Order: sequence, then C-alpha cells, then structure tokens
Amino acid sequence: MKKVFLAFIVIICLSINSYNAYSKSNCLKEIIPSGLNSKNILSYLEENNLVGLVSKICSKDICYTLNTSDLKGDINIFVNKNINYLKEKNNEAAIEAELKGFGIEKLIIYVC
Repeated sequence: MKKVFLAFIVIICLSINSYNAYSKSNCLKEIIPSGLNSKNILSYLEENNLVGLVSKICSKDICYTLNTSDLKGDINIFVNKNINYLKEKNNEAAIEAELKGFGIEKLIIYVC
C-alpha cells in the first residue's frame, strides 16, 4: 500500500512539473523591431520597459540567451560574439559593425 501511495505522489509531482514547463514555453512572444541595432539596444529595452523580460536577442546570424541579472554584460557578450563571427566571414563587415552597430532582427520576451 505504501508503494502505491508513493508512486501516486511521484506521478502527481511529475505532472505538475511538466505542466509548469509547458506553460512557460507558451509565455514567449517574438518582437521584430525596426531600426534597432547593437548600439541602441539597451536604451530601447529601458524605454519600452522590457528590462527583465527579454529571454533571447537575435541578430541576422546569432541568437543569444540573456541573463536578466547582468543585462548590460550579456549584451556586451552578444555584441562581441557577433563581431567575432563577422570577423571570420568578412573583416570589413566586422569593422563596420563595430563602428556603426549591427541590426537586431528579433527579441524573444516573456509575457506571463
């Protein structure tokens, strides 16, 4: 009888955890901003009250998952990864991206 009761408790706990994981994935929304680049991404997030809500930030080539506790540092890491990627493909494009910034294609945010 104890084994059946324990098995029942384990099944209930697993179903609750599965439901929470499923519902969190439904809370994601994709924003496609226009005219946003790597130089003004932090001010865009602050002006639109998106600080703490952003899950991922994507450029044309790279997507990066942000940590909300160190947003500025994570954005710098994302910019450096993108510039290093561009250096491997085309050095002139990397220099231009470093000076002018590169386009941000989409932001994935939590809406729940």
